[in-house]
Amino acid sequence: MLRAKSFATVPARLVVCQLLFLAGCDTKPVANEAPGGAGKSELKPRPLSDATPAESKAAELVKRRIPLWIRAEGKSGSKSQSSKPQVDAAKTKLLVDSIFSEAIGDGGAVEVRDDGILLHPGGTLPTRVDFDVRGKFGSVRLHAWMGTLPQEALANKWAGTAGVRVLVDGQSLGWCEVNRRTNQSIQLDLSSAEELSVVADNYDNLGSWDWSMVGLE
Repeated sequence: MLRAKSFATVPARLVVCQLLFLAGCDTKPVANEAPGGAGKSELKPRPLSDATPAESKAAELVKRRIPLWIRAEGKSGSKSQSSKPQVDAAKTKLLVDSIFSEAIGDGGAVEVRDDGILLHPGGTLPTRVDFDVRGKFGSVRLHAWMGTLPQEALANKWAGTAGVRVLVDGQSLGWCEVNRRTNQSIQLDLSSAEELSVVADNYDNLGSWDWSMVGLE
């Protein structure tokens, strides 16, 4: 079972305030320590390189999609849900252990679950998690899917839809829609990367239960 990472506040309030202004989120920096307690400098969350999907109209979002994501369609029907992808538990746990900052949107959440990391977007602001990936990964596939929804959510046709965006060293690699019937994945080369960021927004501003999940293969 994956275990939640404990977070500590970085004592650099000025930097935190600047990041809060840039990201528009409830930013909670986390102390970043290298294995053994030394050898790496502290990373700080980078400003997003472009507007988040939540700040754009739906028609404009489609134009911003970059064909790096692979879409996997699941079951049809408003009261069904596609099966979750197969993720590597060891790689996903290493990703969890690499979290150094989270910015939670209004009413959003970040949770570590048995099968991955849940990013629940806020009502108007996205939820973001930053990972220190220096020297930890090579080529990996990041999967994004909708967490298992309760029956009351499946009965609501507006529930369970989120927009997910991935950034490597501050550069966006594209945005995708994740819903109860559609899983997405993207191949990443992190061999020389320092920072990986995942941002989730509520896509359509409708419904709730936007339980977007991410994990590595």
